[in-house]
Amino acid sequence: AESSNQHEAELAAATAQRIMLKYNLELQHAPSSDHEPCGYLWLGTPTGRVQAHERALAMLLSEHFFVQVIWVGAYRPLEAKRGSVLEVCGRPENLAMAEYVHTFVLRTIERLWQEHKRSAKLRSDRDRRNFLTGAVRGLDKKLRAQRAGAEREGLVWVGDADVDSYYRRRHPRIVNVSSRGSAHRSGYAEGESAGKSI
Repeated sequence: AESSNQHEAELAAATAQRIMLKYNLELQHAPSSDHEPCGYLWLGTPTGRVQAHERALAMLLSEHFFVQVIWVGAYRPLEAKRGSVLEVCGRPENLAMAEYVHTFVLRTIERLWQEHKRSAKLRSDRDRRNFLTGAVRGLDKKLRAQRAGAEREGLVWVGDADVDSYYRRRHPRIVNVSSRGSAHRSGYAEGESAGKSI
């Protein structure tokens, strides 16, 4: 997947996604004593305000990497303020993958923004947030297209009851918050296009 040949890297990433799906589907039929218990991880550092691209990345992890996600309160001691941090719940191997993907995507979209800024000769970071959000959503569209191929092979993910149960026990009072973003803001389309190349 780290090949410099884009098509080879994309094929390797798609194959890895299909293998993960197949593994997680097989895990559903294994006796509960045969697999590791569920757990959680905090990804990133607590922030005062969650940005749109961070929310989009959380949803991408939930949709494609076999974990449940939630933003939880966390104290920021250096600022002496409360903040939020992304928590993911799931099986150990899926938590490790989600952690890797989270870090990889954040670094990659920042790099893509710097490349776009240089090539477009932009002087400010005014469009940065829109670009980053577009990049995550572009990657999400690409992963959805790859998942459609797995579904044609009969690999369909319907969730993990053990993870769902663990998540509900850990967070019995969940509040869903939705936010709407605008896809026509400056920089979003360029970010989406860049995201599809990840």
